[in-house]
Amino acid sequence: MEKVCTRCKKSYPATTEYFRQDRSSESGLTGWCKPCLSEYGREYRRTHREEINASKRRSRALDPEATLEKERAYQRAYRERKRGE
Repeated sequence: MEKVCTRCKKSYPATTEYFRQDRSSESGLTGWCKPCLSEYGREYRRTHREEINASKRRSRALDPEATLEKERAYQRAYRERKRGE
């Protein structure tokens, strides 16, 4: 079964390899393909950088310990991944 991305209009197999899951849609998949969603996310982060950074600063100020633990967990995982290469 094929599904057409509503953004780029390309046709892909209707699988989670090409579309993200979306429980609210009839097909169970998002309308945009994964490459389009990634492109949109990059563009959004580029154009809303200040808002995103302000939100992160607020979050760190509210709970610095949780933020520190998340950073440590990421560093441990990254270190393991780099060792595996």
